[in-house]
Amino acid sequence: MSGNVEVFNELLRKRLAESGWCDQVKLMCIESIKTQLKNGQTPKLEDLIADVAVKSRTMVPAAVKKELLMEMKKHLLQKFGYYDMKMGHD
Repeated sequence: MSGNVEVFNELLRKRLAESGWCDQVKLMCIESIKTQLKNGQTPKLEDLIADVAVKSRTMVPAAVKKELLMEMKKHLLQKFGYYDMKMGHD
């Protein structure tokens, strides 16, 4: 399954980039760093993650989540013999 994990990860990366999510998260990171500097703090990775992680997860488009889940479902059904490629999807 580890090879498939990489396929799923690549699909997720591609769809997030296509949706603009990566750009949005990048902007959030920049704003977080600016705020830390403005407050006289030295930006730290841990603080950046704490500021951005939760909100960025909620920003993942529903269509991306759905596509990834459908691909995982299809893979598992094929793996365990419940999905016939000739029958099509679901």
